[in-house]
Amino acid sequence: SQALVLVDVAAGEAVSGAVGTYSHSFRAATLALVPPASTASADALSGTSTSELLLMAHHPAITAGVANKRATWQVAVSRLQGAVITSLKGNSQGILEVLFGSSGLGSSSPGDVAAAQLALGSVMACAPGACLDPLLAGLSQWLDRSEHDAVTADDVAVYNTPEGILSSEVVPQGVYVPEVVVSKNVRKARGRMRSDNRAFATADGDDDDDESAQPAPARTVPVRSAAAGRGASRGGSAAGAASGKGHKDAASRQAEMRAKKLAEEAEVRARVRSLKARLDTGLTALQAAVDGNTGFAANHLRELSQLSQPLLSSPISGEAAFSAVRSLARCMPPPLGGRSLLLAGCLRLVSLAVRGAEGVTYDSMPQRTAVSEVIQALYQSTVPPRRALPGPSYALVFPVLAAVLHCPSITPLHDQALSVLALHVAPEQDIPRDDSLTLLYHLLGIIPAYRDRVQPLLRSLCSGVTDVELPAAVSGLLSGSAAVRAAALLALGAVPTLAEGLFPESVEVLAVLALARHDVDEDNAAAPQKLWEQAGCILDESLIAPLVHHLASDQLDVRAAAAAALADAVQQHPAATGASLAAVLELFGDDLDDQDAVAASVLLDESERQAQQAARAAQSAARLGVAAGLESLSAVLSAPDVRVALDFLVNRGLGEPADKIREAMVAAGEQHKQEQSRHSDCQRSALVWMYANAVLCFCSV
Repeated sequence: SQALVLVDVAAGEAVSGAVGTYSHSFRAATLALVPPASTASADALSGTSTSELLLMAHHPAITAGVANKRATWQVAVSRLQGAVITSLKGNSQGILEVLFGSSGLGSSSPGDVAAAQLALGSVMACAPGACLDPLLAGLSQWLDRSEHDAVTADDVAVYNTPEGILSSEVVPQGVYVPEVVVSKNVRKARGRMRSDNRAFATADGDDDDDESAQPAPARTVPVRSAAAGRGASRGGSAAGAASGKGHKDAASRQAEMRAKKLAEEAEVRARVRSLKARLDTGLTALQAAVDGNTGFAANHLRELSQLSQPLLSSPISGEAAFSAVRSLARCMPPPLGGRSLLLAGCLRLVSLAVRGAEGVTYDSMPQRTAVSEVIQALYQSTVPPRRALPGPSYALVFPVLAAVLHCPSITPLHDQALSVLALHVAPEQDIPRDDSLTLLYHLLGIIPAYRDRVQPLLRSLCSGVTDVELPAAVSGLLSGSAAVRAAALLALGAVPTLAEGLFPESVEVLAVLALARHDVDEDNAAAPQKLWEQAGCILDESLIAPLVHHLASDQLDVRAAAAAALADAVQQHPAATGASLAAVLELFGDDLDDQDAVAASVLLDESERQAQQAARAAQSAARLGVAAGLESLSAVLSAPDVRVALDFLVNRGLGEPADKIREAMVAAGEQHKQEQSRHSDCQRSALVWMYANAVLCFCSV
């Protein structure tokens, strides 16, 4: 809304365009619209009136040049007494929708956007409990990262390129561009030097070394007939026109292609700018809401940090995310609350390490000064006094602890970080229990020497595991280390659901327990069998799909256990044999495009090369899982299924270029050969003979 304020020049108020010149006038006009406390009531103040009052009282026309930007709103609240609080509690959904809508954050006017952002802080100061859920819902829409995650490195390069220039024309930073300078000093044949400087020229011009210009030879024009002349003239002019036209066409085509490319990059730039504007607006709104009520925000740091922390490493909105996370860090208890800049910078390093961006990795985290200072501050404020952090505060700093413990080289920070974590494992504590379990399993896998310290922590964490967190508790059974799987089995006995002999409802949990019963380590296979029988679990047909999924694990022992569990399930459910075999063969996938390593180093950046290597490693693990699955299923397949398996081995498996995968396929085929040779079926014997010939052919090649 716009208001007209008349300025009385005679009263001595100068007319000026300075910021805040008319703030008091707009403030008086706004407060004049607020009814007196005697006539105000909750019924008279509707949700629409409250939202309009919020936007007016926080508009830059009123707050510009004012230290306390919520002063006008506070005066209005005091005049209306409890009517504002009652309206906010009863109409929180509608009021927040207006602030997040086209009249607020979605407005094309920067003043309306700034007013809505400040108003969110005032709303959280007045009625935080009633407005929390609508606030999180609105922020989730503005901070949705699906479009952001789809932005490529090329899109970012286009966004950083100025208008009118192609991104391919920008010279990368650090690349030397040579400059060619034409020398005007030319050495002549007799050793003299000619220069354009005529100060030392002789009277005759010092041109004795210059070759005299040869006169152009006289051109004799043959006498031709008029008709021939006209024909030649037409032909010559046509050839010249054609030559000029062809050159002009090439230049125009090049210009058209460049203009088309500029238009395409302009569209990309506009799309990225729109995305940045949306994310920056949402992050600033989150920051304003936190600053409006830091005490209430301190109890909800987990929900608020989930919206802002993933954007810390964003090349588009990283600065706005850093400011928002710094506001969250101010809500921490001392001493970290007073060092919000340090904690926010440390969290950004962790976010970069997760992405592997800008050369930051987990291996370098303990050597970072910011990380060291944060860990030491956490240690000093929690371990000596044996005082744990509040659950939301611990959730905010947990990524820093995890980053240190992900480093495979033991440092003094490892002991301090593990000591801090040990204070936050009690069953009754509000902590990221599933992330803590996953972290400790990983720590045991990379540093087995910590087993004596980690095992009690795992058991304490598992004693407070709920059904939602049970998948994280059993994830240790999928480790490639037998010691980690043994530690997980010892801790699972403390899980309330399993300790009471209750049947787990999660199919994923049942699949992992079924897989663990076939562990390659006999000692590790006995404990899950006991848990399986104690809970009365059944190997249902629904477990086949997750078992097939575990065939693609990157761990050899997990693939072997999954293959054995799959064969057991198929044997109990013969009707699912064909579908199970098809699902196993589908894991083989299509071949990835081969690219030379030298070409990849030139054409791909570091993140793209890492993604390519990860894709190849995942494909290799899946194909090894296919071989393990075929080998285990050899004893339970029928004749038609045997034909399908052998056809696959002959057509695709034996042609695999990787030696390790091809050897696994040969081993699977040999297992089929041994199993089928026990039967006298002529059809099966023919298939085995066909496979044997194929193996001989591939071996001879």
